[in-house]
Amino acid sequence: MPLMLETGQPMHAFDLNKIKGNVVIRNASKQEKMTLLNDQTIEVIENDLVIADDNGPLALAGVMGGLDSSVETNTTDIFIESAFFTPVSMAGKARRYGLNTDSSHRFERGVDFSQTEHALTRVINLINEYCGGQTSRVSSVSHDLPQRRPIQLRPSKVTRILGRDVSQDEVAQILNNLDLSFTLGDGVFTVTPPAYRFDLEIEEDLVEEVIRIAGYDNIGAMNPKMMLNPRSSKNSHSDMHKIRHTMSDLGYSELVSYSFIDESMESILHGNDHIIKLENPIAENMNTMRSHLWSSHIDALKFNINRGRTQIKFFEIANKFSQDNSNFSEEQVLSGLVSGEAIPKNWIEKNRAHDFYDVKSDLEQLLGDGITMKQSAETIGAFHPGQSADIFRDNKKIGCLGKLHPSLQKQLDVDQEVYLFEIGLNHLSGNDFKLNTEILKSVPLQRDIAVLVDEDVVAGDVVDVVRKRNINFIKDFRIFDVYQGQGIAKGKKSLAFLILMQDTYKTLEEKDVEKSVTEVINLLKKEFNAELRL
Repeated sequence: MPLMLETGQPMHAFDLNKIKGNVVIRNASKQEKMTLLNDQTIEVIENDLVIADDNGPLALAGVMGGLDSSVETNTTDIFIESAFFTPVSMAGKARRYGLNTDSSHRFERGVDFSQTEHALTRVINLINEYCGGQTSRVSSVSHDLPQRRPIQLRPSKVTRILGRDVSQDEVAQILNNLDLSFTLGDGVFTVTPPAYRFDLEIEEDLVEEVIRIAGYDNIGAMNPKMMLNPRSSKNSHSDMHKIRHTMSDLGYSELVSYSFIDESMESILHGNDHIIKLENPIAENMNTMRSHLWSSHIDALKFNINRGRTQIKFFEIANKFSQDNSNFSEEQVLSGLVSGEAIPKNWIEKNRAHDFYDVKSDLEQLLGDGITMKQSAETIGAFHPGQSADIFRDNKKIGCLGKLHPSLQKQLDVDQEVYLFEIGLNHLSGNDFKLNTEILKSVPLQRDIAVLVDEDVVAGDVVDVVRKRNINFIKDFRIFDVYQGQGIAKGKKSLAFLILMQDTYKTLEEKDVEKSVTEVINLLKKEFNAELRL
């Protein structure tokens, strides 16, 4: 024991006269048994390492010697074994036999293989010194010894962690004092740890050594620093939280569904010519990657209707997938479905089903007033051609909205109208979502105007032009009536708009109101040849 503590190397002595034939280290065979030094008889587990002679196991390698070859008081010749076994080969070996020895404890955690022969020489010298005798030559056999991997150490990293400047010379001196061999090139130390330093595996281990020698007490106090870098990701966790929170406030429930759908649903809803089929689907009805999320929403809708729930507002944030020739792509989208009653039956007002404008209002609540909706230039197969729109921000299409086509509604066996929408989140950043603002102390003022325009003028275009002009004091400009009929010339229509005005700091005076309204009227005359209706 004292010698093992001195060298860190477990060793074992056999009675040479009890050994028959050659001594080898091998894997145990089936049903081999042996009695250990503690009088415990074991059946050695197949393929466990043993030290054996021609008759069988002499020792359970790295754990404990056998009783049959043990040294006794009448022993005259001994055979001394000093070996190295990898921690992997020793892991859990002693515990399988209910043992925990000093030898197994060390081998499981790693022994310095460079000390194996030194420890043997040391024990031989002690025996010769105190007992006398003759020593044979040392037999040495080795196989695939571990190689220590060089570790790169950057002084800049030491400086960053330590909190003060550390020079190359200071690092080099510490490494030399620790007996760590190294080379220096391009300001980086390449360090090869000695075999006995099992604790040095990565750069952080070397940084710890440098700091330890430099002295923890020499680490100066400093105020914490925080770097504020522009956010590179458009869709951060906070953005997603903001969307989910707003959709929940609007009465939507969040869906989480598989990206795999039935091929038939993809064909019915989208008529997709580039279906992405899975080679090894988890189920027959989940064999296709979805190009939109709506098929999953409709499945959830039918599931809920069949269980008596008909007021449905779903949303989901997930990826959709597309294929162009051999190229695949995915895009994160906010997708949703609205169906059923907007106002349930009650005593004070009539029940009313959700319509296109309910969903449009929800999206405006989410995205703010900076969006515009225009009738789809390209008809989406799943939508009713007369009740669909593309959604734009800054003249860039970011999504779409529409009513499920009646023929598809019937084909899918859904008894109530369905409205679908999709917003591409890759086109948006956190600043694109509507934020709560402080309630202004000044009183808002409202004016209504009606103008005559050509019947082919789109009301949404009129709203866009006024909003983009950013006329002083105008907080909102929206349409509330479209009229054609008696009193309106053929080829014309009347558009009525609400103008909401407010100053940030004070109540507006009449002259300010009239100036802003006049600017709106002049703008409409210029852009749309509009005439003010009195």
